Amino acid sequence: MLIDVLPSVAYVLWMWRVGYLLYRRLPAQIKISPVYLHLGATYFVLYTLLFLYTLGLVKESVLEGNLPYGMLLLLAPMHLLATFCLLYIIYFAARSLVSVERQRVVSTSEFTGAYLLFMFLPIGIWFLQPRLNKLESLQSYKLLRFRCQNIKII
Repeated sequence: MLIDVLPSVAYVLWMWRVGYLLYRRLPAQIKISPVYLHLGATYFVLYTLLFLYTLGLVKESVLEGNLPYGMLLLLAPMHLLATFCLLYIIYFAARSLVSVERQRVVSTSEFTGAYLLFMFLPIGIWFLQPRLNKLESLQSYKLLRFRCQNIKII
């Protein structure tokens, strides 16, 4: 059961990291707050731990012959909120990626492709990784150029 849930937690943590690193590279004129990104990732991880605990209790209850319907009813809205948090993390990462690439605020239609690539990551990683590598190499080049310009020869 734990092995089934670990990939989703790793996926959310990777998306959170990519989204936050891209957020830090946004131009100054773009005002996007990362607060909901952090809250969404935290909620998703905590919910996953609660979900594993609840599944263990339900398994024990079924073996004993009773089913805790109240616990399952409470879990349904929490599961929907966790799904919404996952979708928001993907939205934030896709919007940040395209905004960093274009250096301006982008509309929804402009980052829909990136959103779908992040959504279906096993296929999308083939297209996303070169874009992320390109941004990384450009950032490294700019940093190196800045350092070389500031070197003073006596």
